[in-house]
Parts: sequence; C-alpha cells; structure tokens
Amino acid sequence: NRLQGIVANMSRIPSFRRRFMSLARALYLEAIDAGTIDGSRKVERKVKADIASEELQSRDVGDTKGSSNGTSVDVDMV
Repeated sequence: NRLQGIVANMSRIPSFRRRFMSLARALYLEAIDAGTIDGSRKVERKVKADIASEELQSRDVGDTKGSSNGTSVDVDMV
C-alpha cells in the first residue's frame, strides 16, 4: 500500500516534457498577444494539439497518468 502511494506521487513530479510544454505554451500565448503569430501557420495547429494532449494527460485519469500515449505502464493492480 505504501509503495502505491510512492508511485502515485512520482507520477506527479514534473517531467522534462511537461516543463517543455509549459514553456512552449507560455511562449506561444505571448507571441499571440504580441501579434507576431497571425494564426495562419500549420505550426499553430500542432502546438494546439500538443497542448490539448498535455491537458488530457494532466487530468487525473488513474493509472495512465505517467505514460506518454495514455496507456498504463509498470502498474500491477493486486
């Protein structure tokens, strides 16, 4: 039971990917506010898709929280 708590807490520690996406989101929103992005670039859609994907992963969805593609990894339910 204690090990399950440790594993659950470890999945909440910000990973490099989460920090990078947070930085990318902040820079993207700042660029929109500054008017340097006009919204016609294909990159915008990719960034929005990545942000939406990150938001889905950051929700508490049980054992899929630590995986990059939404599948459970290294979890044994007894």
